[in-house]
Amino acid sequence: MMTATLFGTSAVRIRCDAPPSAALSQSLAALADDLAARPGVLDVAIGYTEVVAYTAGHEQALQLQAQPISLPAAPACRPQEHVIHVDYCGEDLGWVARQCGLSEAEIVRRHSAASYTVAMIGFQPHFPYLHGLDATLHVPRRDNPRSCVRAGAVAMAAGQAGIYPCDTPGGWHVLGYCDPALCVPINAGDRVIFRPAP
Repeated sequence: MMTATLFGTSAVRIRCDAPPSAALSQSLAALADDLAARPGVLDVAIGYTEVVAYTAGHEQALQLQAQPISLPAAPACRPQEHVIHVDYCGEDLGWVARQCGLSEAEIVRRHSAASYTVAMIGFQPHFPYLHGLDATLHVPRRDNPRSCVRAGAVAMAAGQAGIYPCDTPGGWHVLGYCDPALCVPINAGDRVIFRPAP
């Protein structure tokens, strides 16, 4: 079920009561495209189970809230797929291996065997939050976040995977590094596949 409520004075928050999933992320990305094409909508932000449409003013927000809004059954077009090569030399690879009771090689194999779906973009521009991490690799965030994680870090925490697009503080476990420029074309609903660098 979808619910639409005012979010401030000039935005509408549309929430879905389904739990986060790859399929839901792709449907929300399609819904965001639909909303972005409606008159008076300036921008749309996507979350795990919701989208927020920012409008030109309060009247436009009220009009949008009153319109019928349904979750598309499938994206209008096939999501893009991004294959990202990773140098699995991250500072936390050994810790994650010990925490999971696996070898470092097995951590790399399981991390790179999954197919990920982009749930949303944030907390930095172009940072993709990814569904699809192997359940055996779920570990909590670092107890002590780093003051600076290097751009291109491929990391995971709390059942999520992601890529740091720029130097920034962060509390996820770094497994390796890739070219941070590869983050730029990634959008919510896309697929990401990691491969060990040759």
